[in-house]
Amino acid sequence: MHQVALDPEHVTITEDVEGSEIPVHLMYIETRDGLYAPIGLRKPVGDGPFPLVLLASGNGGEGMAWIRNWVRTRGHIMDRLLEAGF
Repeated sequence: MHQVALDPEHVTITEDVEGSEIPVHLMYIETRDGLYAPIGLRKPVGDGPFPLVLLASGNGGEGMAWIRNWVRTRGHIMDRLLEAGF
């Protein structure tokens, strides 16, 4: 049996965003207190560095499904920020 080396602390899933050429990178990041919060990262095309805009709400308690839904239903906000280079 062939096993793939995978670091479970650094897993990223990339999904297309409908109507955009820029995908979302879904991942969990470890917080200061050792808990993991779900995030969706999108960045402009190019090498960067890029300024960061953090859109946040709640404490991550609704999991990755909430992030994926937010990207799907409020992607226009992210698209405007991406167009501006954020």
